[in-house]
Amino acid sequence: MDGREKPGTDVESQEQRILNTAESMKVAHELGGIITLSMHPDNFVTGHYYGDTDGNVVQEILPGGSKHNEFNAWLDNIAALAHELVDDNGEPIPVIFRPFHEQTGSWFWWGASTTTPEQYKAIFRYTVEYLRDAKGVHNFLYGFSPGAGPAGDLDRYLETYPGDNYVDILGIDNYDSKSNAGSDAWLSGMVKDLAMISKLAEERGKVSAFTEFGYSAEGMSQTGDALDWYTRVLNAIKADEDARNISYMLTWANFGWPNNIFVPYRDVNGDLGGDHELLPDFVQFYEDEYSAFREDINESVYNRNESYIVADHEPFMYVVSPTTGTYITGSSVVLRAKVVNDEDPSVTYQVAGSEEVYEMTLDENGYYSADYIPTAPKNGAL
Repeated sequence: MDGREKPGTDVESQEQRILNTAESMKVAHELGGIITLSMHPDNFVTGHYYGDTDGNVVQEILPGGSKHNEFNAWLDNIAALAHELVDDNGEPIPVIFRPFHEQTGSWFWWGASTTTPEQYKAIFRYTVEYLRDAKGVHNFLYGFSPGAGPAGDLDRYLETYPGDNYVDILGIDNYDSKSNAGSDAWLSGMVKDLAMISKLAEERGKVSAFTEFGYSAEGMSQTGDALDWYTRVLNAIKADEDARNISYMLTWANFGWPNNIFVPYRDVNGDLGGDHELLPDFVQFYEDEYSAFREDINESVYNRNESYIVADHEPFMYVVSPTTGTYITGSSVVLRAKVVNDEDPSVTYQVAGSEEVYEMTLDENGYYSADYIPTAPKNGAL
């Protein structure tokens, strides 16, 4: 949609890029595919690409930040896409939307080196609420997908978790290493992570998924790869009673040749020097009774006759801005809190060390807000 990749490349109009993307998604849906949407927006502060971590971006795009309106405008395009996604019967097409992924790393502007856990939770929640409540998007399922770290580390996984009210799918992204692909150490760690999120999803009534995986973060080589890598991965997952409950595995796309390859290809036109060397193993992965590709699923995933009950959600409040750890440089600040699943809450704030309680009132944006002016001793202090 930003014009970096097909079908949006070489199209000047943002509206046309949205329409092109929607049409491609409709085709995938008609084929029985499940659509996932990732996001890699440019740095809203510097204007540079998504790997530019300067500018304290998340703080600046949250309500009250200098780039908040720009972020809303970007989300408006996502909402426009969502509303375009209807089938021939006028029914909304489901999409798995995976915002702010791999936040436990530091290669994106929303990553761990530039964004506190509280800021991350706040921007994730804001994104869901803006799309759902302000823009009327109701065909999205929201995926939470940190990058892999110490295998099976639940505390690390949940450190930035925005809460059950905001997440439908518990995922994790994990890539092997070209230098030692298919090692027992990587396979063991991968299985521990998948087992962890599978059990967590079962406990919380969520769906678990391997939201990105691959031979390496750079893809496969044209030659010299571990020729049984896919079946090693599949067999490791199948062998664990919890990891094997993962609902789906998502590869990355083939964005380059002969490098940046994530799925073995068939040389249909005879101009790639032959089929990729891992294709036979990938076909074996495909033919395994445990795996289900589009032809196996067809449209049944959307046409089940089972009854579903939407879980009740308890009242929940969180601070939108300023988040914990934010340094306030002005003489005053607007405190903002969001309350969900409560019809008539009473929201107040209190300064540590004072007995005075101040009421926060509901503003036009749906936040309980109040002006806070630090006392003189607090000015210039954390």
